[in-house]
Amino acid sequence: GRDIAGLVEMGAITRVPGTATRNARYAITLPRQSQDSDRAQALFQSTDTDGRLYPANPSIRYDGPIVAADGWYAIQRVASQTFVAHSVQALDDSPQVGAVVSIHHGHIIAPERQETRGMNKKRKPTP
Repeated sequence: GRDIAGLVEMGAITRVPGTATRNARYAITLPRQSQDSDRAQALFQSTDTDGRLYPANPSIRYDGPIVAADGWYAIQRVASQTFVAHSVQALDDSPQVGAVVSIHHGHIIAPERQETRGMNKKRKPTP
């Protein structure tokens, strides 16, 4: 009961009207789209590509080409029909459309710089 009350207080769920206290049903409250996400969606639609657009999570590393960018968002293809919208203000550099990059915690890493990251182990040549 306390967990449900906490979720209701946070606004994550709402009680379905007309349900009784003992038999109460709850619905997940979906966040309202903000004007910013509308702006990212409009930029994505201007690319004429099929797929779904999701907001980027800064703690996840995304690899792929930048398909569109403006002063607010950079749209990156991360799978065949999956795209993420990065806030340009959260990035340390402006991404270039067409560039294949990795983006993680606001850092844009070009493929040629990816090889120099991490351990400097010599790899055995593949036969």
